[in-house]
Amino acid sequence: NLMKRLLISLCGLALVAAGCFTKPPATLENQTTYTNTEYGFAFDYPAERMEVRDRPQNDQRRWPFSGIDTDFFSSIRDLSPKSNGAPINIANMHATQGKDVVAFVEALDAEPEVNILSQEEVRMGQVPMTKLVVSTPAGMDRHIYFFFSKSSLIIFSIALGESSNLEQVLKTFRLLP
Repeated sequence: NLMKRLLISLCGLALVAAGCFTKPPATLENQTTYTNTEYGFAFDYPAERMEVRDRPQNDQRRWPFSGIDTDFFSSIRDLSPKSNGAPINIANMHATQGKDVVAFVEALDAEPEVNILSQEEVRMGQVPMTKLVVSTPAGMDRHIYFFFSKSSLIIFSIALGESSNLEQVLKTFRLLP
């Protein structure tokens, strides 16, 4: 009986100790919130390292994404110093109506230089998304996230080699009421 109480006490102590060493949820330092009321979503990003650029409302926003017409409405740019000193796009945001993820998977699959490596349902922040990983001719994996908001399919396409830079941003996505 004493041995049983000692074992239970040790297990309880171990659980308490383990709780002391768990990492708190990561937060973005000096975060700024991007809110898109047109498509009904928001996310946070580190303003000292990134900027979000909305594209002007004009014909330049019409953009074919794997042969499907989209509204290329915004991009995230890395502000870190680059070799030429200019910020670079690390993710693009598109929207389309009347299409679903299946249409994009079929369009990507039809491209001879692209192979679909995986497709999974994920939750990024508060938003259920479909994550697609495709190979590219450059030999690097490309990550594309899809979600629905305000009757539009939103496509969050990450530039090659930039997915690790955007993980924390993706974890802050939320839909607007």
